[in-house]
Amino acid sequence: MRTELRALLIACDNCRLPLPIRLAMPGEVGSSWQCSGCGARYFGVLDVESAPDSINNVTVPTAPNPRIMVGRELVAALHRRAPLDKPIMDTRKHPRKVSDDHMTVMVDDVEVPARAIDVSIGGVGCVIPIEIRPGREILLRFTDLPGSPKTTGVVRACDTWEDGYRLGIAFTR
Repeated sequence: MRTELRALLIACDNCRLPLPIRLAMPGEVGSSWQCSGCGARYFGVLDVESAPDSINNVTVPTAPNPRIMVGRELVAALHRRAPLDKPIMDTRKHPRKVSDDHMTVMVDDVEVPARAIDVSIGGVGCVIPIEIRPGREILLRFTDLPGSPKTTGVVRACDTWEDGYRLGIAFTR
């Protein structure tokens, strides 16, 4: 199992600094970390058995990302805007399709336009023009909803898509 966890360690996308964090496994609680080299933010679990020289490559961010709206409230806002004929329960397994919703993804204080594909109480699937590797913590803003609600999330998957990259983003708690 140790080699399985070792494969999940994260290296910084910007400066390639080895980070002593890994993606959270089911049942674990992750937290925000900041790369000491460039300031990029990641969400994961500190790997206490990582190389001793990499332990100082991350710090706890001085200010957490703002978390204004989470999945359940976001899905409720989408339902209020466009009610369905039949009420359904939104879960991770049954996301609501929202292919025309526009959103903005903030990565290292840079806004990237995105198109939401589906939203559930656990996260969002979206298409963006750039690649973002799993483990990155990002700020999401849904510009089509009243008040442009914001939330934070962690990238769980990134696959090539016809017009960019499709991200699977889990809302952080």
